[in-house]
Amino acid sequence: MHDVFRLDDLTNDTQHYALSHWTSIARRNPAVPLADMMACRQAAETADNCILFNLEAGSIRDARVEKVGAGVMASLTFDPAGMTLSKLMPPDYVADIIPAYAFCAGSFRPMSSLDEVTHVNGAVALVRRLILPLERQPPGGAFAARYLLMIYDKLSGAPDEAGMGPCAGPVRSNRTLSVAVFRDGQG
Repeated sequence: MHDVFRLDDLTNDTQHYALSHWTSIARRNPAVPLADMMACRQAAETADNCILFNLEAGSIRDARVEKVGAGVMASLTFDPAGMTLSKLMPPDYVADIIPAYAFCAGSFRPMSSLDEVTHVNGAVALVRRLILPLERQPPGGAFAARYLLMIYDKLSGAPDEAGMGPCAGPVRSNRTLSVAVFRDGQG
């Protein structure tokens, strides 16, 4: 169904540290509590480049943005807190990525996606997302995870005169190029 990636395949330091920390927590506490995840030494950088989705609605489409990093807000030029995935992202992307996010939340396995993002200002960028399931729930719920933490590549590019990077503003389209499920070196 999906490609496979390993810890060493990530080249973004923030994502590498976050996945390494997730793996360390999961070996000690399979529930991977949100508080433990955000206690890593790179938590500030991770928090700056992430969106935390709450899955309590029982549908990926209705997953609600609970927390947003300052870097993500600066790129979007608005605060999406409280929005659902279906309201935040273009409909074609939502329809395309729902099965992958549902697999991540249901199997409690980290995944990565590589997407081609086109902003309303016409700028196009390749964006890698690392998606980490957090707070394992008891069997019987819609998903094994209560949260999905999406950690983005650092935003790059020199700011223009308005202080915004070349890929700033709302997203016009988002096309998924690849999805990979995490597999550590043990199996």
